[in-house]
Parts: sequence; C-alpha cells; structure tokens
Amino acid sequence: MFKLNLLFINLFFSLAIFGQATTIGTTTFDLQTYGSEKNRIIAYSDGQVSATWIGSSSLSPSFSDRGMYFNTFNGTEWNSYPDSRIEGVKSGFGEILRVNDYELIISNTASSILVHKNSAPGNTDWIPTAGSGVLNGLWPVTYSPEGSNNVYVVAANSATPTELLFSRSEDGGESWIIEESPLPFLNSDYGISTLSAESYKIVAYGFDVYVLYGTSTTDMVLLHSSAFGIPGTWERVVILDFPIDNYTGAIGQTTDFTGDGITDTIYTNDGTHELIIAPDGTIHVFTGAMQIYDNQPATLGWNTYNEISGMYYYKIGLLEMQLIDLTIDWKNDDELNDPYIGIGSDESAYGYRGFVTSPTAAIDEATGNVFLIYQMQVEYTDQFNDPENPLAQSKSDLFGIYSLTLGDSWSQPVNLTYNAFEGIENAYPIAAERMIDGKVHLTWMEDTDPGNYFDFPSDPIHTNNIKYEALEFSRFTPYLPTAEFTLDIVDLGTDIEVSFTNLSVDAETYFWNFDDGTNSASFEPVHVFGDGSFEVCLIAENYYGMDSVCQLIINTTPPIASFTFVGDPDVIFTNTSSGGTPDSYSWNFDDGFLSTLENPSHTFTENGIYNVC
Repeated sequence: MFKLNLLFINLFFSLAIFGQATTIGTTTFDLQTYGSEKNRIIAYSDGQVSATWIGSSSLSPSFSDRGMYFNTFNGTEWNSYPDSRIEGVKSGFGEILRVNDYELIISNTASSILVHKNSAPGNTDWIPTAGSGVLNGLWPVTYSPEGSNNVYVVAANSATPTELLFSRSEDGGESWIIEESPLPFLNSDYGISTLSAESYKIVAYGFDVYVLYGTSTTDMVLLHSSAFGIPGTWERVVILDFPIDNYTGAIGQTTDFTGDGITDTIYTNDGTHELIIAPDGTIHVFTGAMQIYDNQPATLGWNTYNEISGMYYYKIGLLEMQLIDLTIDWKNDDELNDPYIGIGSDESAYGYRGFVTSPTAAIDEATGNVFLIYQMQVEYTDQFNDPENPLAQSKSDLFGIYSLTLGDSWSQPVNLTYNAFEGIENAYPIAAERMIDGKVHLTWMEDTDPGNYFDFPSDPIHTNNIKYEALEFSRFTPYLPTAEFTLDIVDLGTDIEVSFTNLSVDAETYFWNFDDGTNSASFEPVHVFGDGSFEVCLIAENYYGMDSVCQLIINTTPPIASFTFVGDPDVIFTNTSSGGTPDSYSWNFDDGFLSTLENPSHTFTENGIYNVC
C-alpha cells in the first residue's frame, strides 16, 4: 500500500508585492525629537542614501553613549549597523545636510552646537569643522540650500527656552557670519510667553529665509527675511491664530476666549511641524491638529482632546492654514463609525500630541507633486487589548497622502506601514526633501511600545529599530493584500497533518477554508485531513480589500482490488475490493467485452480460459 499526497497551485491572484522596509540601525534612546520633523535623510540621484538618527546602545537612563549614528546605502546595500556615535561625546538631536560635495551633521551637547563633516557623501571620516562648538544652544534645526555653502541654524538658548537663536555660515560651518542672533516676535509682546523645544523649522531659498514656530498654546508664526536673515530684516505672519495671548493654563485662566462665560474648545497646532521648500521657492507648511479645553480656573493646566483627525496646511498665497481632513475609522468592528472609540485613553506617550502628528514631506522636483507622511494611532492596538484601561496607549502606523495640484487638493489617507495591529509602533517619520527615482525615501523608528523613555513603565528602555524604505507612488494609493502560503505535511497513517506557513503581505485578517466543512481565522493553522482531495483556500483581507489563493491537497489511499465469481457460462462477479473509497470500476473479460459496473454479470460464449481483470 502507498499513500499519494498531491499538491498544486489552483489559483493565485494578487497585486505586485511592495518593497519591504529595511532595518538600517538600532537605538535604545527612542526620543528622536521633541517636536518637529528633522532633516536626517538625504537621497542622491546616483542611488546613494545617507541617514542619521539619535543612537545609543546603553540600557541606562543616562544614555552615556548617546549621539548621532550614521549609515549609508551605496545603491546596492546598506552598511552594517553603526555601533558608535560620530561626535565622540554625549550629544544628540542633530540633523544631516549636504553642503556642495560633502555632508554635515549638526547636533548639540549639553550646551553647544557641534558641526562635523565628512570628505564626501556616504563617507564615515567625520571630523569637527573649525566652527564646531562655537555656537551655544540646544536642539538645532538646520538648512543648506542646494549648491550652496550657506548653512542656517536655529537653536534654543537653554533647556527652558526664552529665545530662539539664529546663526548663518557662508563656508559650510567653518565660521559664522551671523552668530546666535535672537529671532524677533517670539516673546510675550507678541502673545508668546513661553517657548518649547523643537517646535520650529527653517528653510532658505536665495535671499529668502523662513522660520516656522508654534506650540499648542501659541500662534503658528512664519518669520521671513529677504536678506539672508540679517538682524532687522525679519517680518512676521500669523498663519494659525491662537485666540488667547500668553496662555499657559495657569490658575485663573480658562479657554473662554469669547468672554461669554462659556468655556471654548480651541483648535490649534500640536507643536510638530514640517516646513519644506519646492525648487521654485514655494514653501509648504504642515502641522498636527489638536484641541485644548480648560474650564477649571482653580487648577493648573488644560485638557487636550484628540478627537480630531487632521493636518493643518499652509503655503504662500493662503490667508491662513487650512485643515486637511484625515479621518479614518480604521477598525469599524464595533460598527460605531467612530475612529476614536478603540483608542487608548492615555495620551502621555508622546507628550499629549495630536491624534494625527509628526508630519514629514517630500516634493517631486519634476512635477511639484507633494507627498505627506504622518503618524496616526490605530484603534484597538493598545498593550492591554482594552482601550478602556486608563493606562492604555494605542500604537501608530505611518499614513500618507499626496497632492497633484501643488497643495490645492489632497488624496485620501493610505496606511504605509500597516503593522500596528501586530504590536509594532511606528514613529518619528523623516522623509528626504526630494523624491529620487520616483520614490519617497523614508526613515522612521520601529518600537514595540508607544512613546519615549520618559514614560516609565509603559515604555521601558530597550532596543528599537531604525527603518528605511523607498516608497513608490503606488504605495500612496489603496492597495490589496497579497495572499500566499506554503505547507508541510506529516503522514499520520490514514490521515495527514498539514502545517500552513502564511506568507501574505499587507493583510490584517485571514480566513482559511479547508474544504472539509471546517475553517480557521488563525494566522498559521495546523489541520488534519482525512481521505480525499481538498481545495484549501486562504482569503487575506485588509482595509482596502481582499486577495485569495488556493492549493489542492489530495490525500488518497489506493484501494486493493479483488473479486469473487460464480456460474458457467453465465458468470456473476462480486466486487470485494477494500480501502481507498473507489469511485469508478473497469472490468476486462478477456473476450473483447468490458464493463464499468461495480458488480457486473457476463456470459462467455465459447469454452476457454479467460484472464478477467
């Protein structure tokens, strides 16, 4: 006896599989920025990519080895993970710039700004410039216009900022022609009584320099100089008004800005910004939207309300920022059509930011098309599987939208990472300013817990991955999952045990039909099949649709053929075959006659010996 197990692909339909994210390094220090997007990735037209991040391998809260870690892609592969910082001293919160034919990494120590350069893009021979350590300040944001030696830096003057300091170099950070010049308009005379770390950005184009600033309790302000930032040349435009000047949530204050005795909900920015400039000098501004509400004048502070899914957007020519609606009820299993029902109630993970936060953008130089990536919490992904738990913090995926109309209209949001439901936190997205080869080059931090290391015990110190992916335009449009599986068979005698390996991509839920009256919703089930043939089908589903794939499994034990007979010349044949559940018969009476009956009768017309089969 032998057993026959046949498998073959019966149906395979799917879309092309997208490129998968690559881990380019790790860090135990997961506070990659206090607020705005950072310049930490450069993509080059020859396929090379340079990336940096705040790295550490220490498991101690002191993070004594913290600094800027650097890795590069040569067009074919990434270098091995870096194991040390480039500065040689504890530092961080830096950015990378291209200055003509080399790169700069600008970061800070406890009080000063460090500037390191390499000999060519991608090289790891970092050395300090002559201007390194000259500037005082913390949390630098930087910019260098393409093809220029000009380097612009904005930094806070202290850990509790009272000023933002502007500096400019004309020789790639070797010296400073403007050194720590206080930026105007960012003080209580203009309704801003306190400043916050990294709630600012800078870009430049020709003579024009733009600085963006805003927090959840201040106006969103765009400063502009048409003379390289020379003191006295700055102008101020409020692009998103906070209706209460010098608001701090202090005792005695509420958010009743209309003065009618009824507390008002204020729509504001969340302090995470992106400021990007197109090749023609057009600037694009993005900031996460949020709400604050304070009706308790006897207490300090205010409430934040994240039941708003939107990104504020501005470009020159608009009177004020516009709200892009990014509402998605990502998990409507509750059938409530409410995207916030399944979100954990603890908003402290990232310092009470917006529900939609951390914008980063890239521009297609050839078309002017703008691509925006941001971080958004996903329903029912908290660490307790119970969003009602007061400590529940939901994990985030990275989402994306785009504009083919220079920012006048925007596409619908699409999930770019799609793994929060697997327990993965995706945070701090950073895109290269320019699309290269039709792709958005993106890095981000992949964690298993929402938030940063300040948030003990919800987010203990552990190793996080720094991820990179080059995103095609098609990734920003709704995409089907790809269903695929392989299997392994164990012979149990009459039955077989089949273990399924799920190779599906971009799927969130699975349904297996075993074609024997049973099914499973497991990711990788194990199933026992009896005798017969079974077309096993996997349906993989995501937010945008489904894909299916089937394989035929044949578990057949061949029958043992036998029979008896009586009579002469009229013979009655009795089929006594056993096993295998036969479903057809073929008799040959050796006299030219055949039969397909199970128990035939036959008359032999001539005497002789017949080999009946």
